[in-house]
Amino acid sequence: MADGEYLVFVEVKTRSARDAYSPVLGITRRKQQRVRDLALRYIERTFGGAPPPLQPRFDVLLVVLGREPQIEHLTNAF
Repeated sequence: MADGEYLVFVEVKTRSARDAYSPVLGITRRKQQRVRDLALRYIERTFGGAPPPLQPRFDVLLVVLGREPQIEHLTNAF
């Protein structure tokens, strides 16, 4: 997605309210690297190796499902 001057890649992590741990724990260094690699491939395919017109940014959306879902948006998370 685009947000002003940024080309934003969003990783969404969802957990149930019954889970014992926060969805933020699912954003490991390995997962971050995988998202970066996929973003690089997207940029290469979309822009043919030229720099993208927007600055890349990586956000995380944390969702805890329950009676009232909780959503947290971490901008420029990694």
